Amino acid sequence: MQKNEIGLIAPTPALDSLSEDVTFLWLSGQASIPVYDEVPSSLVFLRDHVALSRPCIIRNAVLDKSENKCPLHLTLDDLVDSDPTLSLVVDVTPDGQGDCLRLAQHQTLGCKHKENSQRTFVKPFEHRMSISEFRSCLRATRSGTTPSLEQIKNRIFQSTADVSCTVSEEAFNHGLPTEAVYYYSRQNDCLRSELYSLWQKKLFPENFVWASEAFGVPEPEAVNLWLGNEQAVSSMHKDHYENLFYVLSGEKVFTLCPPADAPFLYEQNCSSGCFQYSATEGWTISSDVHQDGTTLKIPWISADVVEKEKSEVLDEFPLLTYTHPLEVHIRAGDLLYLPALWFHRVTQSCETVGINYWYDMKFDSPSWCYFHFLQSLIPNEAIQG
Repeated sequence: MQKNEIGLIAPTPALDSLSEDVTFLWLSGQASIPVYDEVPSSLVFLRDHVALSRPCIIRNAVLDKSENKCPLHLTLDDLVDSDPTLSLVVDVTPDGQGDCLRLAQHQTLGCKHKENSQRTFVKPFEHRMSISEFRSCLRATRSGTTPSLEQIKNRIFQSTADVSCTVSEEAFNHGLPTEAVYYYSRQNDCLRSELYSLWQKKLFPENFVWASEAFGVPEPEAVNLWLGNEQAVSSMHKDHYENLFYVLSGEKVFTLCPPADAPFLYEQNCSSGCFQYSATEGWTISSDVHQDGTTLKIPWISADVVEKEKSEVLDEFPLLTYTHPLEVHIRAGDLLYLPALWFHRVTQSCETVGINYWYDMKFDSPSWCYFHFLQSLIPNEAIQG
């Protein structure tokens, strides 16, 4: 313990009490995630969801322009037919697990052993291609069987000093291994920037007025498109945005944890890097470094709540027992309101197209003060190593 740190101990009864209170607040009742068959008023949405930080599902929130006013439905094929040459910056990973912690080992350590590796936050590498090429890659037949979650988590990659997060055209054309997983997941307001030619077709709503009024902001900070299938997984994380996610086709599977679970998810500072691929070395991780050569570190969640029932996982992360994961399936035509600071792990059950609207959260609120304190609480296990 450092000189200016104060040792605070939370007795087990206090943690049990917090867990019970969180369950009562957010997860009690038959419908812990309320479902609306029509858009609620701004007042109802603000009172029952934004003010309480309570997720909900809204149907018939986005309607098409037909006479029957059905929920807007768009598939990847529809988008390709709209503009086959539309250029995308696509994410590619060895197994669908990008923007998550992977085991990395520096080449100087010799043979790959788990005890000689460290958890590293790894971003996918990026490659530009047309949307029609992306569809072909996404649907390409893959040999062998999909690796298990355990196999994915135990896979060790060599870490290199190459700081490029892209793959060369020569290496890409040479052919990636058949298990490579492609998805499109930009978080840079892509629909109103690099995909503006698609945005100006007026296929999607520019804003949700009822939501803007409740959030107290005039328009979304970002509007992003998501394309992929069941092989892509986004690990548990949070966003400092109020999020409205609409599924245009397919199905998204969210595993949610309320903000009060922050101290129990083992967020730690980790080295960061990104995937690379070459025909000679296969998949490697290139380290992110500062100008002085030191490794860049970012905070990321070490534990995976979907495995909290496994004894070996609880042995390593005992405080997971106090988390409150809730699996929610968002089908085509459904809109999920995900409040700011809610933790979420996301995958799909099939090929899926979605669009999400990010609205700035309010930082001048009591809830932010409490959350910021909770997030700074470090489990004793993390301090010890």
